Amino acid sequence: GLGVTVLMTVDIVQSFTEISLSPHITEFLSDVLVLQRYVELDGRLEKVLAVVKMRTSEHDTSIHCYAIGTSGVKVGEPVTGHGGVLTGLPIVRLGEDGPPLGLTRDEAALLQALREVGEVDASTLAQRTGLKGSALALALERLRHLAYVSTRRRQGVPLYRAKAQTK
Repeated sequence: GLGVTVLMTVDIVQSFTEISLSPHITEFLSDVLVLQRYVELDGRLEKVLAVVKMRTSEHDTSIHCYAIGTSGVKVGEPVTGHGGVLTGLPIVRLGEDGPPLGLTRDEAALLQALREVGEVDASTLAQRTGLKGSALALALERLRHLAYVSTRRRQGVPLYRAKAQTK
């Protein structure tokens, strides 16, 4: 009614594995909440933002990268291909457009097969994906190194499992 807009900022120290808003009451008093943070996406440090709350208005709930330059703030397209971005520890999602960045088609297919079947041995993966021998072994080792896959042994046989995705 007075034609006044108040802009408040709150710097929150938080872990990189959880999302939390302000411990103060300001979030309940606010009409609009915009969450900003740094995350690593595809090996680069990026600034992302999301509109958490906008009273009396439908708003875009996508997470966007943004940049601040000499001409102001530029908000980019929504971040796609990753889950868990706001936690600061994004997980690459397998999409229909091809393999996630950094993975070959074989590695992406192998990871997708592991997500579908759960814990299996290499021979079952070979039958399911068509990968054999050293190609299978290299893909499994790379996925394990990138923390997409974990292994354990049962009766001396290595078993592979896709690690849980954060959504």
